Amino acid sequence: MTSGPKEPQRPPARLIAAPDDIPFDSQSVDLVYLVHVLEFSPEPCRILKECERILKPQGELHVLALNPWNPKNLPRCVPLLLKHAETSLITPSRLMAWLKNLNLDTCLVAGFSLTPECCLPNRGSLLNRSRVRLATAYAVRAIKRRQRLIPLGSPWSSIPELIGGCGSIETAFHRL
Repeated sequence: MTSGPKEPQRPPARLIAAPDDIPFDSQSVDLVYLVHVLEFSPEPCRILKECERILKPQGELHVLALNPWNPKNLPRCVPLLLKHAETSLITPSRLMAWLKNLNLDTCLVAGFSLTPECCLPNRGSLLNRSRVRLATAYAVRAIKRRQRLIPLGSPWSSIPELIGGCGSIETAFHRL
């Protein structure tokens, strides 16, 4: 049994674009993942603004980044102080402030480390309590919220005496 000529398979579509000029329509994407993109960008705020532009209302932005406060990441920060680095590690609080300025609701989803749980001391130890702050990397989730303007009432009914001697428009029309 033959099924006729097979159509040639097309290779998957590829999209190559600058991260601060994404070729999607405004409010057209439900979910954006930025995995270690902001650390290697000269203008991370511009990338975040572009992501906010393409997200639909209630769309989500997930950012995964290295934590500059982790002792393993400190050697990467030394060149930053000398201004010879191509990367810039961003603190979770700074990233959350940028996202808040773009009117995105944020929450720190997780701080995680490469240290196995079996190597950590007991739960009450100082190391275990500071694990989130000193984590190797962190993830932030942001949701695009838009408030709608909803009129609360008829604007005409709150303006007294639009027509001389009448209490409101309704009473003016009833008298005519």
